[in-house]
Amino acid sequence: MIFAQGIIIEKKESGDADWKYIALTEELGKIEFLSRGGRKVLARLSGHIEPFSYTQLEFTPTTTLKLIGATVSHHFRTLNNNPVLFAIAYRNAQFVNQFLPFHYHDADLFQIFHTYIYDMHTLGENVVLSETEIRREAEKRTYHFLYGLGKQLGIISELQFSENTLQLREENNQQLLVRNNNLRHHLLSNL
Repeated sequence: MIFAQGIIIEKKESGDADWKYIALTEELGKIEFLSRGGRKVLARLSGHIEPFSYTQLEFTPTTTLKLIGATVSHHFRTLNNNPVLFAIAYRNAQFVNQFLPFHYHDADLFQIFHTYIYDMHTLGENVVLSETEIRREAEKRTYHFLYGLGKQLGIISELQFSENTLQLREENNQQLLVRNNNLRHHLLSNL
């Protein structure tokens, strides 16, 4: 058996009754695996492996990873139930999916992503903030996540991060969104 602890970053249909998942794991890096019969009504794994769930996964040791067991450690329901936060986090999960090759293993990079998902989840628990304030805070957390990713991969220096962090205080939501999109483009172009 192969075991890995990871965060689901994508879930899509495969065939008539299966799910295909992509997860970022601490032990194996970015992986793709199949849940045979996962879309059937009576499937035992059908309902609890969703995007952003932090899950202990168990696979058969074959060339294609086939899921045979899963235990969810954290669902991050607050993140999943807030459409604004979910959209922002999902956009970044898709960026990670596009950015990292399969089986690229970096435990620190996994921790950066896990911390980002947890931060977005805790932001959703803050009932005092308006939707505009939540969006701004989410984009700030995204900025720190993207810079952390760039620093970990050696694309962005500590000095660049420090200088740009000072400018964050003055930017509105649209400026933050543009900054984060530019940062994603910069990271992709420097791979």
